[in-house]
Amino acid sequence: MNIPTKQDIDKPIGGLFFMIINTSIWAFITEYYLENKDQRLVGILLGLVISSFLYFYLKFTKAQKNLPESNVEKTDEEKRMKNGF
Repeated sequence: MNIPTKQDIDKPIGGLFFMIINTSIWAFITEYYLENKDQRLVGILLGLVISSFLYFYLKFTKAQKNLPESNVEKTDEEKRMKNGF
């Protein structure tokens, strides 16, 4: 069984951050256009979703600090790919 490294958990953390931002934007847009016709029910539900994303984002970030660094050397191809983004 392989022990996860800091680099293994980078993508899930990035994905959670992206979902937090996008869900927040959708919550604001939804509440603006509904003009309180739903008694802010959608805002509350999306707020709960955002809160759960934020909880796991913080939990993963805290866990990442205790993980070991990766010992595997990156190939030239991987280094070029990373620099391209």
